Amino acid sequence: MDFVRAGTVAFALIGALLLNTACADTGAQKQALPRSFGSLTLGMTEEVLKKLTGLSTYACHHCAQYEYTVAVYAEKYPSMFPAYIYALPKHQRGFDCYFYKGKLYKIETSPEISEINAAKKIYTERFGPISGQEDWPNGVSWVTWENKTTAFVLAYDREKSGTFWHPIPAGTVTLVRYIDKPLRDALEAQEKKNPTRAHH
Repeated sequence: MDFVRAGTVAFALIGALLLNTACADTGAQKQALPRSFGSLTLGMTEEVLKKLTGLSTYACHHCAQYEYTVAVYAEKYPSMFPAYIYALPKHQRGFDCYFYKGKLYKIETSPEISEINAAKKIYTERFGPISGQEDWPNGVSWVTWENKTTAFVLAYDREKSGTFWHPIPAGTVTLVRYIDKPLRDALEAQEKKNPTRAHH
C-alpha cells in the first residue's frame, strides 16, 4: 500500500514538473512588448535624440506643459529604423516622437502590418493576448497590448474611409503607438490636476 501511495505521489510530482516546464516554455515564446523603434527607445532623453539624429524637439499647439515633439523622416537616416518603413510610400516614412520632461514617452508611426485581423494574429502570437480594445464613435478603434511599463497600440478604421481617389478599406491599420506608461501617466496626472493643453 505504501509502495502504491509513493508511486502515486511520484507520478503527481513528475506531472506537476512537466506542467510547469510546459508553461515556462509557452511563456518563453512570447516576446516582451517593444520599447524601441530602431535606434529610438522609450525613456531616452532629448539629448540622446539630438546625438543620434541632430534633431531638436519643439512645442506644438496641442502639447501640454513640459511636453515637446519632433518629426523624424526615416529616409534621412538609412538603416537607423526598421526596414519596413523605408519600403512604405514616401509620405508614410515620417513619424512623430513625443517627450515629457525631457524623456521620450510616445512614438507614433506607420504600421508594418496594414490589415487589422492579420496584425492581431501576429502580435497576439508575439506578445500574448490583447489587453483591451476601444471603439470610438468616429469609426476608429484602438487595440492595445500592455504591461506595467509599456503599451503597444494599433489604430484602425472599422469602416471604409478615404476618398474616391484614395479609398481606405475597412480594417486598415492607420497608426502604431509605442508608449512609456509611467511617463504618459505622469503627464495625464498633470493635465487632470491642471490642464495646460491649448486644445483637447
